[in-house]
Amino acid sequence: EINLKRQHELVKRLKSSIYHWQPLNFDEYKSKIYLATNFASHYAMLLQIFNEIKKRERDFLPVRLFDFGSGVGSVMWAAMHVWGKQAFAEILNVDKSREMNELSQLILQKGQPNKTPLVHGVVYRQFMPHGRENVFDLVVADHTLFEFENRFERLKAVQSLWYNVKPGGFLILVERGNIHGYTAINEARDNILSLSGTQVGLDCIGEKREIDE
Repeated sequence: EINLKRQHELVKRLKSSIYHWQPLNFDEYKSKIYLATNFASHYAMLLQIFNEIKKRERDFLPVRLFDFGSGVGSVMWAAMHVWGKQAFAEILNVDKSREMNELSQLILQKGQPNKTPLVHGVVYRQFMPHGRENVFDLVVADHTLFEFENRFERLKAVQSLWYNVKPGGFLILVERGNIHGYTAINEARDNILSLSGTQVGLDCIGEKREIDE
């Protein structure tokens, strides 16, 4: 009986430590649940990252922002809080969920579908842009890497994101602080280093500039 309990406990621990990929599908209801349960924590974390960039790079003034896996817009709102609503000429929000995009846009309209958005230049798409390499000052993927089924697809996406970063800009990858997130970030970092040999930080995974520290 004791051995059975130990085996049960071991299996339970193994299950909790092994990542099982499942596709994420957000309908209107799940999108609203996500807004209520995740927006604040993601927004706070992104504020910390953006403020750190602003403190270290006082001359960095992003004009074009690309948020991959944008959800309900926590990246957009955090960036506008740090650099100002008028700083951005273009904000590209990409999320495969149409319902997420619609909810994010509705927030910009203060919950009134026919109202003019609070911010101009915000564009919504469901797919990664093509033919726009070296355009964006700030490219962010917040808790998005594990939406890909395997390592190959994740690294392929990271490369695509990196190629969208304008020289002098930043690529920021954010993941959960567990072994899976740590592994994914390290893989992405090594992949970017193999492409360009650029400096890589812990919060800001890549930046298309060289900084002597």
